[in-house]
Amino acid sequence: MLNRIRNEDDQAWIERIKEELLQAELRIEQQTGQSHKYLAYPYGEFDTAIKQLLTAEGFTGIAQNSGALGFNSDFLALPRYPLAGNYADIESVKTKLSTLSFNVSQQTPNTPITSDHSPSVILKFADGNYNLQQIGCFANSQAIPMHWLDQEQGLVELTPLRTFPGRRWRYICTAPDIGSSRYHWFSVQWIDPSI
Repeated sequence: MLNRIRNEDDQAWIERIKEELLQAELRIEQQTGQSHKYLAYPYGEFDTAIKQLLTAEGFTGIAQNSGALGFNSDFLALPRYPLAGNYADIESVKTKLSTLSFNVSQQTPNTPITSDHSPSVILKFADGNYNLQQIGCFANSQAIPMHWLDQEQGLVELTPLRTFPGRRWRYICTAPDIGSSRYHWFSVQWIDPSI
């Protein structure tokens, strides 16, 4: 959805996206008699202009950042877990389906679009049934250094030590739940549309 047609300016692009979105929803309604206004972003790719379009048209957006839904989930970029191919073994599915959401009340920047392949992000973990000292954040199975800006307030900056090639990548934060064998899970998605 982020790709432009040759010589397409921002206004023409968002109008094209709007027309495609509304035509698809109309066809779903004609075929099924139902209109729920959900959009699973292709490849999980979106930006603030697309989110504004969904807001204006009354849609819910589903991204590809993994995690569980919670009170502070962004209903224009809800998380989802991959459950096919390499991600379909029963044990990983069982773990994913039992995860709990983190209570993340702030993310800066709040857009996944970046040209920096090693971007920093600031997250605010609000109160929850987890211990802030047990949060671990990773990218490609490697730990991301966590710099606590205000640990009492749950404010942390993640600054990876490596760059991430490709068009899409994500940072994942987890922590064990206090009092159960489940884990809290939150991820930050990044997209470089120039690739």
